[in-house]
Amino acid sequence: MRRAEHLAERRRRALVLILCTVLCALITVLRFAVANPVESIGFLYTIPVAMIAVEFGAGAGIGAALATLGLTVMWAETRDVPLGLVGYAARASTLAAIGGIVGTLAKQRERVEQDRRRWFSMSNDLLSVANFDGRYTHVNEAWTTLLGYSRAELLGRAYTDFVHPDDVERTNEEAAALGAGPHVLVNFENRYRAADGSWCWLLWSARSDSEQIYAVAKDITERKRLEQEREELVARLEQAVRRDPLTGLANRRAWDDQFAVELRRAARSGEPLSLVMIDLDNLKTVNDQQGHQAGDRLLRGSAAAWRECIRETDFIARIGGDEFAILLPDCAPEEAQRVLGRMAEGMRDRHSFSAGVALWDGEEPSTELVRRADEALYAAKASGRGCVRVSAATLLPHSGRSSVG
Repeated sequence: MRRAEHLAERRRRALVLILCTVLCALITVLRFAVANPVESIGFLYTIPVAMIAVEFGAGAGIGAALATLGLTVMWAETRDVPLGLVGYAARASTLAAIGGIVGTLAKQRERVEQDRRRWFSMSNDLLSVANFDGRYTHVNEAWTTLLGYSRAELLGRAYTDFVHPDDVERTNEEAAALGAGPHVLVNFENRYRAADGSWCWLLWSARSDSEQIYAVAKDITERKRLEQEREELVARLEQAVRRDPLTGLANRRAWDDQFAVELRRAARSGEPLSLVMIDLDNLKTVNDQQGHQAGDRLLRGSAAAWRECIRETDFIARIGGDEFAILLPDCAPEEAQRVLGRMAEGMRDRHSFSAGVALWDGEEPSTELVRRADEALYAAKASGRGCVRVSAATLLPHSGRSSVG
């Protein structure tokens, strides 16, 4: 790439020299062809002098000025035109000033341009310039290094060709804001397809003027990966602290949170909410006679069977050693009894359980609801276990529906 640019620069300079030589020759011929010495044809030499100064610098511009001054002296001596010291000095100082000033300004501008190009090419960030039609007009080498694209693959193409389908709409909205007028965009994230087909997360900052959009992007794929891993870890940890490790059911902490949620939901909707308290019968006897491993197997098997019998909207938790609780939204006690019947069938006669059911009255504190469900559970256990008892009848003020007693 650099060799090609160097060859192009050499060709351009050679063409400038040839063109300036031709111009000087034409101006000289014209000067000799016009008889009137007053005609300021000689000042046309400022054109090739300025061209030389722009391309080769102030020194070359001054040298070209002196060369054209020599042509002027030759014309004056040949045509016997008395320019005098002042005339020669004026022409010399004008041409030299043009060559020096133009060359100096051109070199300063070239240095600024070189610095800009050097920064543009050496930046590790993805730098780009785009038009308001949504197409890249200039990109730096980082696009090749980070994403694997060549300049030819990027230039002239719509940048949305590379954006993830889920991010196209947001990208177009931001691009429209940049295209509507001078606008600044910061910390915008989207996904870009790399040359190998993978997706990279980019963090964009951009600014627009009345002509173009200037943008810089950082590759934040690794940061996004770490963020996702951290979120997944937090979710796993959160789930772990809300799950009973033996049965996989919700634990007491999760139960307390969900209990409050369901009470608020029932209060808003006016639908019935039944609470069921369950005890596995004689778990202590199983542990004492068969060992704690057998008791653990019973707990795990019971939890797995019960999960298959309740609805998706129901919530079951292990809140103690052999104690379980179930929230049954939009479920009156008679319906709760049918659910418990399915749960008993799901045990396949392996073991029995006792249960107490209480229907929330729509106003009582949660502690009172739990107390009534516990009383019903104790009544079931006192009746010989393996049965269900329902607390005293209550009326739901919001729905007008009553429980069974």
